[in-house]
Amino acid sequence: LVTVPMGAILDPHLAQTLITRFAPLVKLHETESYFPSSVEWFVKRCSLENRNPNYIIKEKGSVTLNDLGMYTHPAAGSEFYLNPQGDRSTFAGQPLVYGAVQAPCYANLIETPQGAVIQYLFFYPFNGPFLGPAEVVGLLAHFNITFGSHEGDWEHIN
Repeated sequence: LVTVPMGAILDPHLAQTLITRFAPLVKLHETESYFPSSVEWFVKRCSLENRNPNYIIKEKGSVTLNDLGMYTHPAAGSEFYLNPQGDRSTFAGQPLVYGAVQAPCYANLIETPQGAVIQYLFFYPFNGPFLGPAEVVGLLAHFNITFGSHEGDWEHIN
């Protein structure tokens, strides 16, 4: 928690200084196979679709962040979503360069009456399956059950 006078609106330069000063050093496990990406990197690798009725609005490779803003208030019954179409290279996240993650860490500084909270966010195109105790993973595998796998995941540190 960063102490800021109550009711103050932080100067953007000070906010950036605080975000940089308290930024975490994140290390991923050596066996990790799903890495973060920038939101832009992910969006470029998806098609924009409407589930109801089922059709492709924009083809994979042509979707931009600006396109997403046009679909924030869908008509009744519409369900818009990004579809990476099962592309395993997209699920793996942004490629590493010399073993290092190149994806950005997004930050949000929230002022509160008690001070400020800095939230550091990482976007993952895919969150892989549950990797818990061996006996639990084995039991789930025996019944062909995956747990916790999903597309488009935000992880954060406060």
